[in-house]
Amino acid sequence: METTDALPIIHIDSDVEPDEFITRLHDLLTGGERYNIDTHSGNIPGPDTPFRSIIIRPSTNDVDVMLDPNRPYKLVAHVTALDDEDGVRVAFQATKWHVDPLTSDAYKAEAHNFFDPILSLYNLQYSADVELRFERASPS
Repeated sequence: METTDALPIIHIDSDVEPDEFITRLHDLLTGGERYNIDTHSGNIPGPDTPFRSIIIRPSTNDVDVMLDPNRPYKLVAHVTALDDEDGVRVAFQATKWHVDPLTSDAYKAEAHNFFDPILSLYNLQYSADVELRFERASPS
């Protein structure tokens, strides 16, 4: 994947401890028909930082998302809580993006398209007010 600029870092400033947010999100989305959920935990090598994450994939039954040529193909969200940081990080991957090169604005738009409905459901379930927050990536 080629990009025209550095992709933003995406945060969720959760209403609870990051690990609890991951648990709530997992419980909220597991068992439904729209998403497939995988969980992972361990330590990041080097700084030996513990992490817990879930990977959210649209279900293959969601044909509209899978076949829309104006949307990324096989888009997944990685939602991670690190023990040494406040909040939760979100990153997105796709087998093929609908724009090439991928721009920061297109990445943000897809983040909102994918995750805003999930956060709306979360906010309703837990009487919360969490949303995505974008941070400019450091130039490399």
